[in-house]
Amino acid sequence: MDERERPANRVKPPTEIVGADKRHLRERAVKGVMWTGTSQVVTQLLQFSFVIVLARILSPKDFGTVGMALIFTGLISMVNELGLAAAIIQKKEIKEDHLSTAFWSSVSIGILACLISLVAAPFVASFFKREILEKIVMVLSAGFVLNSLGVIHKTIFHKNLDFKRISIVEMLSVLFYGMTSITLSLLGFGVWSLVSGYLVSSAAEVLLFWLFLNWRPKLIFNISSFRELFGFGINVWFFNFINYGRENIDYFAIGRFLGATPLGLYTLAYTLANLPRRKLSTIITRVTYPAFSKIQDQNEMLSKVYVKTVSFISFITFPLLAGLIVIAPEFIRTVYGTKWMPMVLTLQLLCVAGMLYSIGTTVGSIYLAKGRPDLQLKISVVALICLSIFVFIGVRFGVNGVATAVMVYTISSLCLSQYFANSLIGLKMKDYVLSLFPAALCSSVMVLWLLGFRFIDNNFVNLKSYYFLSLSILSGGLVYLAALKIFNFKEFKELFEIIKEQIDILKNRLSSYWQNGFLKRKLSRENP
Repeated sequence: MDERERPANRVKPPTEIVGADKRHLRERAVKGVMWTGTSQVVTQLLQFSFVIVLARILSPKDFGTVGMALIFTGLISMVNELGLAAAIIQKKEIKEDHLSTAFWSSVSIGILACLISLVAAPFVASFFKREILEKIVMVLSAGFVLNSLGVIHKTIFHKNLDFKRISIVEMLSVLFYGMTSITLSLLGFGVWSLVSGYLVSSAAEVLLFWLFLNWRPKLIFNISSFRELFGFGINVWFFNFINYGRENIDYFAIGRFLGATPLGLYTLAYTLANLPRRKLSTIITRVTYPAFSKIQDQNEMLSKVYVKTVSFISFITFPLLAGLIVIAPEFIRTVYGTKWMPMVLTLQLLCVAGMLYSIGTTVGSIYLAKGRPDLQLKISVVALICLSIFVFIGVRFGVNGVATAVMVYTISSLCLSQYFANSLIGLKMKDYVLSLFPAALCSSVMVLWLLGFRFIDNNFVNLKSYYFLSLSILSGGLVYLAALKIFNFKEFKELFEIIKEQIDILKNRLSSYWQNGFLKRKLSRENP
């Protein structure tokens, strides 16, 4: 049947971004950032609290053992959707054939990944020299099938910039993870508490996406639709595959050559140092890719939006990580306990890399929005080769050697990928660097204050760790805000105005809901 005879199958295409539509796009993008931001703040607070509890109950060896299993299962999960989700977001006009074909492709690959994982489990255990890994990998393999059932549903929400429902699902799934893991760890299940929490979280996320979205896949598998999506998606898939290797080669080297306990220490340090990148930058990137795709042909506008995006990220991530470098010893001792103290230097080195990572994650949105995942892939291959060399040299010097290798690699990788991304949108490197200057300057002022406060404490006061930590966080935050106020950077004022605007909107909505609810209850009492 000719495609023109089936208009009902079409998903409403986006209109050209002009005039009022530009404002509408901005409003949706800002709302997306606020909803995603709310989700990330809540989920991060929950995850942070859960990890603190679990870290005090379980040992670094338990975390390292599960980390070994996740290195492998994460690698296999890269094949789950073949980059079809990114292709659906990037494509301006999507039909039912595309969605259903992508869904059944994801499910088929998920089943295949599960079977591969079951077969490979004994070899993974043998490679890392941990017998329990065989059972852990076999249990985790169920996650491939579970996750494949929700990939396209989540993509549809992304396509429509409907981050409200995505945020609700993510917050609830993290809650399920924490409740399950902590309960089982208190009952003495050890590593299995972490494994069970992961599976319960995955199942809850898929179930909620299906409940929130009316779309259901039809029994359609259109070869031409598959080829259309796969042509774009294969480059994204290869990039994700290479990127996964790039992000996990350090875990791989530590797990293989240093053991479970060093891997557990490194895992927690890496997680803390990359929270801004994985959470805050994810907030921005999740919104910017679909938003950038809608203005992919307008380089000047894209350039301005991108520079502001990077600047906004740096205002938050730079002070957080710079401050953590200074207070790391007291933070680890107070929050996680003395058994985690060997990771202090590792954390400090990785925080330097984390600052650059946080602003570098937005580069991918440019490559995808401009339809150049092939260029992104080539850069990633070069980056993976370089990182592998750095890490396998660094592992000879222990965990801190690996952290140093990651820091050196991050600096060189960011310069390379940013150069090519800037060329795609006509952005000068000078303008990009200048966008980072305000956050870097104010963060430096804060670090100088914290170092001075530490000097005073060491030589004259000698506060207990938790007092020093609390006062450092409070005073450091106030000094940073004061520096922003003194230097009066327009970029921060814009960010502040956006946040204030959204808070006012939220307050008005809550007030409206409360008043309407109060009036309805009052009328129902007066007219029973």
